[in-house]
Amino acid sequence: MYVNHLYIVLGLLYGEGDLDESLRICIRAGDDTDSNVPAVGGVLFTTLGYSNLPERFKAPLDEKTKLHYLFDNSAWLGHVKGVYTMQEVYEASERVARRVILKAGGRIEKDASGEDFFLLPVSDPKPSRLAGPEFTGPGTEARAASAPGDTAERLTKEELARLRGTGPGAESAFAQWAPGWTLSGGCDLGLAAEIYGKENIVVTYPPDKNTACKLSKQVTIPGGLQTMMQVVVANATSGAFTLVVNVGGREAFVGHVYNRWRNEKPWMHAYVDLTPWAGKTTTVELINQPNARWNYEWAYWSDILFESKAATSEPSSWRDKPAWLNSTNEGRNFQRK
Repeated sequence: MYVNHLYIVLGLLYGEGDLDESLRICIRAGDDTDSNVPAVGGVLFTTLGYSNLPERFKAPLDEKTKLHYLFDNSAWLGHVKGVYTMQEVYEASERVARRVILKAGGRIEKDASGEDFFLLPVSDPKPSRLAGPEFTGPGTEARAASAPGDTAERLTKEELARLRGTGPGAESAFAQWAPGWTLSGGCDLGLAAEIYGKENIVVTYPPDKNTACKLSKQVTIPGGLQTMMQVVVANATSGAFTLVVNVGGREAFVGHVYNRWRNEKPWMHAYVDLTPWAGKTTTVELINQPNARWNYEWAYWSDILFESKAATSEPSSWRDKPAWLNSTNEGRNFQRK
């Protein structure tokens, strides 16, 4: 569990009002610096007022170009909730600030010159509750499987393995969960007792946006039968990744796994017909491929299933398919190759 709010306080407290020093201290704390440092700057700059800011904090800003803000998880598909200039961002932020002040019991009044000034209510801080079992119980390893680089530098190799769930225990459990499968790509491996209503979930996370996690296995496909493989996967909340299935070195399936929890059907069922390899031993690869946005690329693996049956007159159509194949990919039409 990150303590970003404490890093913000750290910068404000030990920076002692110095703009550069406050930002520098917050940056050196690490973790989500892209969020923490703007919070420190926002507090300090607001207390000073825009007109009192050093010019170096204002001069480089382009206040005319339209910029994309308020991305949601489908923004990478071209759906964006807001397009603003910097001036419009200022105005939108002020509108929100006014509502927050009034909701908190403050007042907005006018001074002698007719300018608005804000009266902020003073209240005693209320300590939050201590972290409960959700941060310390089973499955914590899977949720923490991607410790940031600066955290990795502060922990020993053994501590980091325990935090990420990538130690010998995780590797042993993975071997039991998926006999004969190997994991490559240098990715993090986590285990969770339950995710989205399913139990015994394996979690993978790529090491960077250019490297995929790969599960591989040599599979012998029965001759004279039709064989179908089903892979059941899901993405993390706020995350997305691409599932790629290669068979015999050929791309057999590509599916983008994203936003599925909103439909209350978080698990994607990917089906691959293995009949063309009947009577052969071939390599099957299941790939947790990062997307370009590098947005929480967790892959949750629930099941890898194989089913063979007597061939029909039209084996490629699977007209007479097993009952479990009558379900669709839960409302999604995935690209197939």
